[in-house]
This record gives sequence, C-alpha cells and structure tokens, in this order.
Amino acid sequence: MATDSIVGGLFGMNPEMYQQQQNQQALRQAAQLAKLDPMARARTGIIYGANRLVGALGGQDPQLQQISQFQNLASQSDLTTPEGVANLGKQLLQRGDTGRGMALIQRSQQLAQEQAQTKQTVGLQQERERKALEETNVKRSRMQALMDSGAAKTMDEAAAIASNDQTFQEAIGLSKLSPAAKAEKAMYTKASELYPNDPVLQYQYVESVKQGSKPHTDAEIKDIAETRQGNVIVQSKIERTNDYLSKVSGPKPQVLFGPASNFKAWAESTGFLGEPSDNTKAQDDVRSYLTEGVNGVLNAAKGVQAKDDALRAQKQIEGYLKLNTNAGAEQALKRLKQAQEDVLASNNVYLESRVRKVPAPSTPTGSNPMSRRDELLKRATPEQRKQLGLN
Repeated sequence: MATDSIVGGLFGMNPEMYQQQQNQQALRQAAQLAKLDPMARARTGIIYGANRLVGALGGQDPQLQQISQFQNLASQSDLTTPEGVANLGKQLLQRGDTGRGMALIQRSQQLAQEQAQTKQTVGLQQERERKALEETNVKRSRMQALMDSGAAKTMDEAAAIASNDQTFQEAIGLSKLSPAAKAEKAMYTKASELYPNDPVLQYQYVESVKQGSKPHTDAEIKDIAETRQGNVIVQSKIERTNDYLSKVSGPKPQVLFGPASNFKAWAESTGFLGEPSDNTKAQDDVRSYLTEGVNGVLNAAKGVQAKDDALRAQKQIEGYLKLNTNAGAEQALKRLKQAQEDVLASNNVYLESRVRKVPAPSTPTGSNPMSRRDELLKRATPEQRKQLGLN
C-alpha cells in the first residue's frame, strides 16, 4: 500500500519495532559491561541507572516521540494522493520535523508526476482502442455496402477494397453508374492501359469500340505494353552503342584489339603480368556490352520475322568479335546498332497496327443546329484533326 511504503521509507519502523531495537541494544551494552573491570563497570552502571531514572520520571526518547508523532499523523492522512502526502509533510514542518516534512513534499510531487504519466498512458491506450474499433466498424460498414451494391462478389474481395479509401470510393461510385456509363468507364480504363498519357489514342480506341470494333483482350494489352517497354530499353541503348563505336574506331582508338593486345590480355589472365590492364578491362567491357545489346534486341523483337532477324544479327556479331581486331569490334557494334534500329522500326509497325482509327463523323444535314461534339471537332487544329483521322 502507498501508506506503508511512505511510512517505511521515512522511518523504517513503528514505535514497537523501535522499542524492540532499543531493548536489543541494552542487552548488547549489558554484555559489554560484563567484560569491564569493576571500576569501569561501576561507572557505567551509574550512567545507565541515571538514564533509566530519567525514563521512570516521565522523560521521553526524542526519536521515539518523533516516530509516534508521525505514526499518529500518518494514520489520519490519505497517503494515496499527492495532496494527502503534501499535507502530511506540511504538518511535520510545523512540528519541527524538517527533514521528513521536506521528503514528504518531494514525494508528493513525484507521486503527482507518476499518476499523470499513468493517466496519459491509459488515455493513449484507450484512444488507440477507440480508433481501432472505429476503423473496424467503418470497414465492416464498407464491406456490407460493397456486397449490397454488387461491387464485390466475395467477402475477401470486399475486405480488400474496403481497406483503401480511394479504391472504395471508386468502387462505390462505379456501382452507382448506369450500365452504359459502366461500360464506357471500363473502355476508358482499358484505353488508358493501352495508350498511357495519350488522350487522342484513348479517344480513338473508345470510339472504335462504340462503333462495333472488337475490344482488345487482356493478353493483347499485355503484349502491347511489353512491346512498348522493349522499345524503351532498346532506344536507351542506341546512344551507348554510338559511344562504344567511337572508342574502337578511328586512327587512334581508345580500346585496342589485335595480336599484341590479345596476347597481353591472355598473359594477364594467367597471372604472369599481374592485374589486368585498363585496355584489357575496356576490351571485356565492349564484349559484355555487345552481349547485353544483343539480348536486348532478342527480348524486344516482336513476331517471328523480327526474332529471326535478331538471331542472324547475333551470329554475325559473334563472328566479327572472333576476329579480335578493331575492325571486327567496329563491325560488331555497327551490326548491333542496325539490329536495334530494325527492331524499333518493326515494333513500331506492330504497334501502329494495333491503333484503332475512327472515321470522320458525317456532317449533319438540314438546318439542325451543330452539336457540341461537332463544334469542338470543327475548332480543332489541323494537327489535332490529323491525329483524330479527320483529314
């Protein structure tokens, strides 16, 4: 209990315990007295007797008096609160027990801090529990709404959608659309996958489907995306191919191939000449890049013909490299560049064949007012009209 802790911490004992301690001390003193010579024993006995006489005449031990006073005041105080502990400390100060009075006031301050921290911890835990319960209730409500609207087919699907605010709002918004609006939204979603960041091609695709064209399958969309990604990779390497060409070409190439440099590279590989030279490392870099470039072309090639062309280029490049000359390295890099340009051109033709063209809308006859759509098309720039297939 807080009372026992505070009392014990200040005095360590009650009056009974103190009296017992005094008795034990008297017994120890008596034992020591028995060991003294007769003269010293008599003198000590006189002092001891005088002290006992004082007690018999009503004198009080100050320490015992202080303990009793504290016990009495403590029993009348609420030591479970900072206020009660501080009040006890003030009473002791008023009675001259300065040390213990100040100790109790300091203890009251510590107790107030401890209770405040406990309250804060409990408050935070309660707030976390409240938020967790609120989130659980919101999620359950969302899941039920998704199931009721048909936006989710299973509870697992509903739980996944409900966990994300944006996904949930989109799903609920879509469930409120008419069947025609849902279909058009789905078409524009697919169009954005097919032609990211190209609203003109997205418009063409949706209009072509509206006019009866068969929409692209998921497999076709994936194939088109992979082709575009392959083009990006190949295009990014053409500049590196030009850089390597400049290093192996010309009257003073930066990277030397030939019998002398090849023999030196062989000797370095055996350990006879120590670590590989800069030229040997540059040779290895050229060969590694050619392998990397060929693999990039093979991966990007779309269609049987394009892949066959890429395989032929690979064999030719390997043949040029076996020459172990600067001329051979130069021819290998030129052949790689040609293969890169060829696969880009072939892939672009493939992608162009997948673009849906929409015929120009017919001009309204009679005196009917021009529609908003026709008005916008009429105001389009020549370039915009060309992109929309109106020219």
